[in-house]
Amino acid sequence: MIYKFMKVTARYPKLNQPYVWSDDANSYVGTTHETPNAAFYCDAFLTNEQWQEADKAIKKVWSEFVAEQEKAGKPIKKPNDFRNPLDEDGEGKGYVKMKLNCYDEKTSVRQLDSKLNKLPPNFELTSGSDINARVIIKAYKSGAQQGITLRLTDVMVNELADKADRPVDFEQGSGSFTLKQFEEMKIAEPIEPVVQEKVIFGDMQVEPETITESFEDEIPF
Repeated sequence: MIYKFMKVTARYPKLNQPYVWSDDANSYVGTTHETPNAAFYCDAFLTNEQWQEADKAIKKVWSEFVAEQEKAGKPIKKPNDFRNPLDEDGEGKGYVKMKLNCYDEKTSVRQLDSKLNKLPPNFELTSGSDINARVIIKAYKSGAQQGITLRLTDVMVNELADKADRPVDFEQGSGSFTLKQFEEMKIAEPIEPVVQEKVIFGDMQVEPETITESFEDEIPF
């Protein structure tokens, strides 16, 4: 089933290159298409109404999948126990998880601007941006794992948010060094004289002169 999320808020998008989870970094890291399990990711915050509509569509696809498996003689043992790509953050805000697995070097999520112009593959979508997202709702069962995945195919950027700084993972310390102290140090630094190199013209030799960098009175034109 093709489904569209309209005017939702991007959450931790990773579309400019493939990414893979790293236990050492405890986060997703950029990689290449050849890396096993590499994929493109983009979550999006939803309103309560958007959540309810998406939940209905997801459950419809899952119900149809369960019926197909039953008809094929491969019944789902626990049909009510499946992975749902709808989730909540620590503050209870609902969001949806979307991804596209890397199949080859041509795999990418098509990104468009608000006028439907295609953006370059390395365009870096930012968290907080207002987007539309097109996905294919797919049911799956692989061994003990079963559920719904949202295969992300297209993202349209309505409004691009400013890139946020990475959160600081420290608490304020008891040290005395501050930015203000650094700026005062820079102001107090002595002006280093600029010494011209000795110039030789044949048998003529010109001695260098020392010039201090004070150009307030010079006219540059």
